Amino acid sequence: MSDFLYSGAERRNAARTPIAVSATLRASGGHRINVALKDISEIGFRCEYASDLRVGEQMWLKFNDFEAMEVEVIRREGYDYGLSFLRPLHTAMLDHIVSRYAHALA
Repeated sequence: MSDFLYSGAERRNAARTPIAVSATLRASGGHRINVALKDISEIGFRCEYASDLRVGEQMWLKFNDFEAMEVEVIRREGYDYGLSFLRPLHTAMLDHIVSRYAHALA
C-alpha cells in the first residue's frame, strides 16, 4: 500500500494542480472504465467515478497520448477517489500533462 495517510482532514505529500481530463482505468485482466481526473501531482491524482473501486486495488491509468501508468486506489469518499502512481511522474511529464489539460478549467 502507498505511503499516503488520510485521517480527518486530508493530508497530501505533494501539492496538486487542478486539471480536467478524461482517462481510462483498468484492473489487471479487467475492462476499461472512464474516469474524470480533477487534479494531479507527481505522486497521485484525484478522479471521479460513479461506481465502486476498492481501496488497495492496483490498476493502470491511460491518457490518450501517454503510456499506461500503474496506480493504486488509496482513498474513497463517495464517488471521489484518490490514487497514487506506483512510480512517481517525472517533472517534465507532469508539466506536459498540466499544460495540456489545465486549460480546460479556464
